[in-house]
Amino acid sequence: MAWDYAELSKMAKANGGPEKLVDLLINSGKRKMFPWLGVAAAVGVATTVVVQKAYKYLSDKKAESNTEMELAKQELIQGIKDYDATHAEVHSDIMNIRKITDNKKEYIDLLLLADEQEDMIDKYLERGEMFVLDDNGIKAECVITQEGDGVYELKNIAVLPDYQRKGYGKSLIEFLFSSYTDCNTMIVGTGDVPSALTFYKKCGFTESHRIKNFFIDNYDHPMFEDGKQLVDMVYLKWER
Repeated sequence: MAWDYAELSKMAKANGGPEKLVDLLINSGKRKMFPWLGVAAAVGVATTVVVQKAYKYLSDKKAESNTEMELAKQELIQGIKDYDATHAEVHSDIMNIRKITDNKKEYIDLLLLADEQEDMIDKYLERGEMFVLDDNGIKAECVITQEGDGVYELKNIAVLPDYQRKGYGKSLIEFLFSSYTDCNTMIVGTGDVPSALTFYKKCGFTESHRIKNFFIDNYDHPMFEDGKQLVDMVYLKWER
């Protein structure tokens, strides 16, 4: 079973570490669980859902056998520790993410890092909601649109080149997961390159479908990423 270790890690930090969190899950009844969830209420509804699933998973294992429960417990503990080891905090204490409602084109240089044709950006920028990540200056941005009931699409996400691979992009995506509590499915389209696909998969997305020749048919110039020409659009999805 794949776990959202980002959310479990937040709860572990708020409750004394992975071992303490898992012990709380095992020893707490459903009604008793909600008070200590409030300790980390700031992390949002997404965490509540993840922890409830983890509680049910451990309860089911315990019902089957103590050995199964112990294996499940150690899986969760180790998974949280592995996540923490590979996601060291790199941000300052004053990092914040804020919504941009006016003059979105002020951030066109950032937007063009992810979508390098301005008229393509124009198709979604005004109807989308835009957020920027400020950590001693703007480091990243994203644009998200609602495509249906409970369905959102991440249209644009970019991090300044000097600040990539420092966790800013993942922080924006985790912010969206927590903020859009009505979102049951989030989709994102990207080029067929390993670096982009690996990033989204680490954020919890799985491959959904492809649109053949998207970049050739919709852009007025050849586009390249990691030295590879982009041809097909690969869509990935995240489901709550």
